[in-house]
Amino acid sequence: WLDVRAKTVPQKDGTLLVYAIYADITNIKDNERQLQLSKERLEITSSFAGLWTLVYDVEQGSATLGGRWQQELGLPQKLEHFPDDLLRSGFVLPEYHDLLRQKMQELRQGTAQIDFELRIMNKAQVHYWLHFRFNLLTFGTGDERLAVGSARIIDTEKMLEARLNLERLKTQMWEQSLGGYTVSNITQNVLLKRKKLAPSTVEVEAGIRYVQLPGRVEKKK
Repeated sequence: WLDVRAKTVPQKDGTLLVYAIYADITNIKDNERQLQLSKERLEITSSFAGLWTLVYDVEQGSATLGGRWQQELGLPQKLEHFPDDLLRSGFVLPEYHDLLRQKMQELRQGTAQIDFELRIMNKAQVHYWLHFRFNLLTFGTGDERLAVGSARIIDTEKMLEARLNLERLKTQMWEQSLGGYTVSNITQNVLLKRKKLAPSTVEVEAGIRYVQLPGRVEKKK
């Protein structure tokens, strides 16, 4: 592959003198082809995995979006001003705008890999939690940098996390209501932990009141 740049210079005798510069750009073209193939493989793989993919041109400030963005949000394949064009679309919830801008700034500053989570709303006004990961790639002399990003829906993980936090809270509230409790290894008949609290009266069954004392529970007459 040759890159040819020519310029004509008029001469006094009416003729034109042509100055031409030839540059071997085979390596550049090969890299472009490899990049295109990588994008195509990423798109094929992500379509099977249900990923949201994009390639962010750090220097130009544009982003090329994978097919999931068009299907779910109706966005064009290319956003000339990223992330501002995405934020103006209204699909990213307002409370996550600053986070997205901050993470793109980290990429521009040279962070090799970033992970973050944010919420979006699709055309049907369905909310998703997305987990993003970007990897920064540098080409040639370093003047071309692309951040390859993918995102997956993590609604199930978020729901399970919320349930776990709720169970922890319920356990904590239950412990705080006790007058005391012990933890034992019944196989070895060993007392592992004992916690004593102030005596308290609690309702454990409708119509029956119990007084809890350290080490035992007695029915109040």
